[in-house]
Amino acid sequence: MSLRKWIGWLGVVLLIPASARAQGDTDCPQIVQTAFVLTSANCDALERNQACYGHLVLDAEPQAGYPNFSFDEPGDVVNVVEVKSLRLSAMDENTGAWGVAMIKIQADLEQTTPQDVTFLMFGNVTLDNATELLPVTAISEVNVRSEPSIVSPILETLTAGDVVTASGRLADSSWLRVLVPGQPDQA
Repeated sequence: MSLRKWIGWLGVVLLIPASARAQGDTDCPQIVQTAFVLTSANCDALERNQACYGHLVLDAEPQAGYPNFSFDEPGDVVNVVEVKSLRLSAMDENTGAWGVAMIKIQADLEQTTPQDVTFLMFGNVTLDNATELLPVTAISEVNVRSEPSIVSPILETLTAGDVVTASGRLADSSWLRVLVPGQPDQA
């Protein structure tokens, strides 16, 4: 995370208690400040199309086909395509639990180059991946590329009979997006 973003996050965290005092007698719970500071630190290296476990407590269920899925403690990072569902706990000041997760997703907005959108989710939230995943079998040798273009770098080569999971396709069906365990989302 750049210094500029870090200062922005810190500013938000520091302004939350002042804002709460200005609105009434109640102070912002210490857990809020702690959760945001720890999430910022835990998720500093978050990259495109990844989810980060920011603060206790989260319950994540993996998509089928990801046996090495590990998203159990703050600082854990997974590719979003590996997540079937994600549930964040509500705030519990007695135990110090307040589920916080950060997700960075590529947003393809019209007339712009691909940009990332960062979501910060906290407390009593459930996300379900509605993407229908389908197994596909290579019928001959096929290159898996980083982008849907024949000039994009080859990340892996599948041989006839290899099975991967398709998570999307272009509108004209000329390219499939496939998931290969241990690799980021690919074309």
